[in-house]
Amino acid sequence: MPCIYAGYARARLARAFCYVPLSAEQKSRLSQHFLDMVVWRERTQEFREYLKLWPRVMQEDHRRQLLQILQQRRPTVLSTRLQQIVDAAL
Repeated sequence: MPCIYAGYARARLARAFCYVPLSAEQKSRLSQHFLDMVVWRERTQEFREYLKLWPRVMQEDHRRQLLQILQQRRPTVLSTRLQQIVDAAL
Protein backbone atom coordinates (compact mmCIF):
# COMPACT_ATOMS: atom_id res chain seq x y z
CA MET A 1 0.00 0.00 0.00
CA PRO A 2 2.83 2.51 -0.55
CA CYS A 3 0.77 4.64 -2.96
CA ILE A 4 -1.56 5.73 -0.13
CA TYR A 5 1.38 7.10 1.82
CA ALA A 6 2.96 8.78 -1.20
CA GLY A 7 0.19 11.38 -1.39
CA TYR A 8 0.41 11.96 2.33
CA ALA A 9 4.17 12.47 2.07
CA ARG A 10 3.79 14.92 -0.83
CA ALA A 11 1.17 16.86 1.14
CA ARG A 12 3.54 17.14 4.09
CA LEU A 13 6.33 18.31 1.78
CA ALA A 14 4.04 20.97 0.31
CA ARG A 15 3.23 22.21 3.82
CA ALA A 16 6.95 22.27 4.68
CA PHE A 17 7.82 24.24 1.51
CA CYS A 18 5.72 27.12 2.86
CA TYR A 19 8.36 27.71 5.54
CA VAL A 20 11.65 27.26 3.70
CA PRO A 21 13.40 29.58 1.26
CA LEU A 22 13.16 28.33 -2.31
CA SER A 23 15.33 29.30 -5.26
CA ALA A 24 13.78 30.94 -8.32
CA GLU A 25 14.24 27.70 -10.25
CA GLN A 26 12.49 25.66 -7.56
CA LYS A 27 9.59 28.11 -7.47
CA SER A 28 9.29 27.98 -11.23
CA ARG A 29 9.29 24.18 -11.31
CA LEU A 30 6.66 23.96 -8.59
CA SER A 31 4.48 26.57 -10.27
CA GLN A 32 4.72 24.74 -13.60
CA HIS A 33 3.81 21.44 -11.92
CA PHE A 34 0.74 22.98 -10.27
CA LEU A 35 -0.34 24.58 -13.56
CA ASP A 36 0.05 21.24 -15.35
CA MET A 37 -2.18 19.63 -12.74
CA VAL A 38 -4.88 22.22 -13.48
CA VAL A 39 -4.50 21.84 -17.24
CA TRP A 40 -4.67 18.05 -17.09
CA ARG A 41 -7.36 18.16 -14.38
CA GLU A 42 -5.35 15.99 -12.02
CA ARG A 43 -6.82 16.02 -8.54
CA THR A 44 -4.60 14.11 -6.14
CA GLN A 45 -5.06 13.91 -2.41
CA GLU A 46 -2.30 16.47 -1.88
CA PHE A 47 -3.75 18.97 -4.39
CA ARG A 48 -5.36 21.04 -1.60
CA GLU A 49 -1.94 21.57 -0.01
CA TYR A 50 -0.49 22.53 -3.38
CA LEU A 51 -3.16 25.22 -3.73
CA LYS A 52 -2.02 26.73 -0.43
CA LEU A 53 1.62 26.84 -1.59
CA TRP A 54 0.99 28.03 -5.14
CA PRO A 55 0.51 31.79 -4.48
CA ARG A 56 3.94 31.85 -2.85
CA VAL A 57 5.69 30.32 -5.88
CA MET A 58 3.45 31.34 -8.81
CA GLN A 59 5.26 32.79 -11.81
CA GLU A 60 3.72 35.70 -13.72
CA ASP A 61 3.38 33.77 -17.00
CA HIS A 62 1.71 30.88 -15.13
CA ARG A 63 -0.66 33.39 -13.54
CA ARG A 64 -1.68 34.66 -16.99
CA GLN A 65 -2.17 31.10 -18.27
CA LEU A 66 -4.31 30.23 -15.27
CA LEU A 67 -6.47 33.32 -15.85
CA GLN A 68 -7.03 32.21 -19.46
CA ILE A 69 -7.99 28.72 -18.30
CA LEU A 70 -10.44 30.13 -15.76
CA GLN A 71 -12.08 32.31 -18.40
CA GLN A 72 -12.61 29.30 -20.69
CA ARG A 73 -14.06 26.93 -18.09
CA ARG A 74 -17.45 26.80 -16.45
CA PRO A 75 -17.51 28.28 -12.94
CA THR A 76 -17.02 25.68 -10.20
CA VAL A 77 -15.93 25.62 -6.60
CA LEU A 78 -12.39 24.83 -7.79
CA SER A 79 -12.39 27.71 -10.27
CA THR A 80 -13.45 30.07 -7.47
CA ARG A 81 -10.54 28.81 -5.34
CA LEU A 82 -8.14 29.14 -8.28
CA GLN A 83 -9.30 32.72 -8.83
CA GLN A 84 -8.51 33.44 -5.18
CA ILE A 85 -5.02 32.00 -5.71
CA VAL A 86 -4.47 34.20 -8.77
CA ASP A 87 -5.53 37.25 -6.77
CA ALA A 88 -3.25 36.28 -3.87
CA ALA A 89 -0.28 35.91 -6.23
CA LEU A 90 -0.41 39.57 -7.22
